[in-house]
Amino acid sequence: KMDNLPPPSNAYRHQARQLLVNTFQRVACTAIDVIFLMCKFNFTRSFYYVSVIDHQRTNNGDGAGQFDLIPKRVKVFIKSNRQKTIVEVTDATLLGELDDIPELNLKVGTTTKQ
Repeated sequence: KMDNLPPPSNAYRHQARQLLVNTFQRVACTAIDVIFLMCKFNFTRSFYYVSVIDHQRTNNGDGAGQFDLIPKRVKVFIKSNRQKTIVEVTDATLLGELDDIPELNLKVGTTTKQ
């Protein structure tokens, strides 16, 4: 069961968060952090939750108060795409998870070390 897994390493947490921020450029970092924490820093779970939220983005409003999982005061969407950063994925656990998410397909700006 996923809830019994040991907490992920700091490298995993940092790389996973950066991948989420890069992948969902219009979802506010604070909203991503709320989901990431709620998912106990699990990338795969967080990816799917944030993906569902991202698909509900409209061009009117910041999404505050629109999602039960995110506190009403938190702005969920930002007006324009955030700049991507280069993420070097070296954590073996995270590399394994990335292989299992076909829609991610290692988007531009992500490098992996085998």
